[in-house]
Order: sequence, then C-alpha cells, then structure tokens
Amino acid sequence: MLSSSYRRVILQDTIDKLLEWILITKILYKVVGRGLLRNEQYGFRLKQSTTLQLTRLVESVQELC
Repeated sequence: MLSSSYRRVILQDTIDKLLEWILITKILYKVVGRGLLRNEQYGFRLKQSTTLQLTRLVESVQELC
C-alpha cells in the first residue's frame, strides 16, 4: 500500500530555473558589454530597480519646475 501512494521528487523545475538564470546572465553580460542597452533600461539589470527609475523621473520633473 505504501508503494502505490509514493510519488517521486522531480527536480525539473529547479534545473529549468538554474539553466534560465545561467542563460540570462550570459546574455546580459554580452548585451551590456557591447553597449546595446540604453541607460534608461532598468528591467532585468542588476542594481537597477523600478524604484531607482521612479527616483530618476521625480528628479527630472523637479528640474523642469
């Protein structure tokens, strides 16, 4: 009875996430290294968040006023 209710542990999700992280890291390294992203691009970049983008926007608006 115990063996019929036994479910195997599948690590597919973990392996997929690891491969995704490796690919994104390598792609971003090449793209940033070649200067293909604008400074205004904040998505998917290290140490650049939407909060930083909002701060930049507020500063720009304050300069206009």
